[in-house]
This record gives sequence, C-alpha cells and structure tokens, in this order.
Amino acid sequence: MIRLRRLLASMTAAGIACMLSAAPGAAVAQHHAAAPGAASAMGVSALSFSAKSVDATSGSATIELNWTMMSSNPNALGFGGDIHIRRMNPKTGAYIGTELAANFDSQGSLSGDVTVKPGATPASTTYTWTVPVPQYGATTKTTWAVSEIQGGDGAGDKIDWTAPQLSALPRSFTARTTVDQGYPSLDQIALAQGMQATVYEAPGQGAALRYQLDSQENKSGVYGGTVVVTGSGGRTARGSFAIVRDASEGYQGCGNIDWMQRQVLDCAVTVSLPVGLSEGDWKVTEVDLTSNAGVTHAYTGLSEAPVHVTSDSVLSATGFAFTPSQIDSWHSPVPTVQLSLRASGAVGGVSSVQLTNWGNNAT
Repeated sequence: MIRLRRLLASMTAAGIACMLSAAPGAAVAQHHAAAPGAASAMGVSALSFSAKSVDATSGSATIELNWTMMSSNPNALGFGGDIHIRRMNPKTGAYIGTELAANFDSQGSLSGDVTVKPGATPASTTYTWTVPVPQYGATTKTTWAVSEIQGGDGAGDKIDWTAPQLSALPRSFTARTTVDQGYPSLDQIALAQGMQATVYEAPGQGAALRYQLDSQENKSGVYGGTVVVTGSGGRTARGSFAIVRDASEGYQGCGNIDWMQRQVLDCAVTVSLPVGLSEGDWKVTEVDLTSNAGVTHAYTGLSEAPVHVTSDSVLSATGFAFTPSQIDSWHSPVPTVQLSLRASGAVGGVSSVQLTNWGNNAT
C-alpha cells in the first residue's frame, strides 16, 4: 500500500502544485472530510484501456490505462494513491497471480510509467499508466482487469475501490499470450533458521512451525503456495504464502525475490498448529506451488524430518511410599530410602522424579 505523502499547496501563477499527503486524515483549514460511514467526496471516472486486446507474445507489448480522479471537496489539494491490475479468470472472476501496480500523485508519479494529462486541477486529474503486459499465461488468451484503486485528495477524503465499484467501468482487456503450463520447482523445503526439531506448545496458545523453501519458474514466475504438515492420527495444518506487488516496496511476502518472480529464495512459511494438541510428531507431507499463470503442482513424498511437539500436561500420582518408612539420620553414614509411587497422565512413562526439601517439614 502506498504511504500517502503530505500535500503542500503553494499558489503560483500557473495554478496549484500539489504533493501527496503523508497524513491524509490530518487537520486542514476549513476541513471538509466526510463523516464516518458517509460517502466519500472522491470518485473515479473515465477509466479505460487504450485497446480491448493486445498481442503480448513478443514479450515487449504495452497498453495504456487512463483514469480520472475527482473530488467535490472544495479543500481538495490534489490526488495520490495506487492502482493495481491482475490476471482474471473470465468465467469465475477470480484473480490469478501477482498483481501489477503503480502509484500516482498530482506532480506526475513516483513511477516512471504514469503521467498526468494537461489541465489537471485539485478537483479533477487524469492519469495515464503505460503498462508492460507480461508475455506468459495459462492459455493463449489472458484477461487482465483493474483490481483496486486507492487514493486521497489531501483534505481527508479517501477511497479504496475494488471489484464492486470498478465492475461498472470498462476495467479489463485481453492479451494474446505464450502458453506456460509449467509449474514452480521445489528446490528445497527445510526448517527455518533458528527453528528447533522440538517445539513447545504454550498452554492455550498453540505452536507454530516455520519453514523456508526455494523455488523457481522460468516463464510466468512463482506466485504462491501452501505447506501442509500432518501429525498423529492424520490431523493436518496448513500455512500459505503469496507474492504481492507494492508500488513503492516492490515484490513482498516471500524471502528474496527477483524482479520477475522467476526465483524465490528462503521463502518463509509459518504453519500454525491447533491449540491443545497431544504430544507427537508433525511432518511436511505436501507442498503446493502455483505459478503466475495459475498452474499448481502438489509435491508429496517429502523427506523433511519431523518436528516433535510437546506441551505441559497434568500429571498425577498416588500410592506414595518410602522403604524403609523410618530411618536413623543422627548417625553416619546417612541411610537412604526408596520412594515408590503410581503415576498417571504421562506419555511414554516417567523419566525422573524430583523431590523438594522444605526444611524440617520435609517428609
């Protein structure tokens, strides 16, 4: 998400130059922010792509996305935010793979691919994003759609438009793509650095297993995956990761990622185990990895060593007895006695018993 920067208005003969607010909710003279729950004074109009389709098979195709940010707030200072597009299943509407994203502001952009059209004002600004279209898809035809637009007007008004608001606009185009039916490799799955082979489950808090994996997919790139662990009795738990694109921070969410997501290294995945587990071993039994083209492969038969999960549990004992029951501790050598008891609630038996001496009260 883009961190909005503080808009500073400075009157010039040409108009108002605006920079993005770092504190969009901060007080401004004659503040006109919408009340909580009220409709924002902001909106988006004239959103469209420069073409309905494009041939991306060469790997060098681009398409222009135009949209206009508007605000009815008389105190608006200018617009800033971020815009995202994603591959979309044209039948189900589900998004596929990592998003493309760019950020924008009233001075032009923090991204070199976004420009402001002439005639911009604090009340209405039109942007153009020249989008590099990825070459690969699951089939020869890939649908792309605007998935989210966030922004602020520097006077406290903000929007976060997703499919419900954007669906009324012509937000999609199709690309002719090179087929990528490959799937990410699983080069390594191991316990994360610092993770021990024995894990303690704190009472009522559960336990977490941390893994790291290496993967690569040389065409569309790695999107995400799931690590499945199985414990005694066949009980399973899952942890997932997905690579997201932040317009200011780059690719995030999974270790070290190259710029096309074709290789990820030391990708951290946390698997949270259910609370109240009995003691036992948990082992990675499956890793599912998905490409940006939406192709998933399940890796099974893995050799990663199990993790032993243990926790505090209530033990009880009865039938305490000392043999002999009386001793003479006044003379040397001090005699010894044998303690016997019957323990219950232990798993695998009792390895040791510790006695505490409370001075003269000891028995």
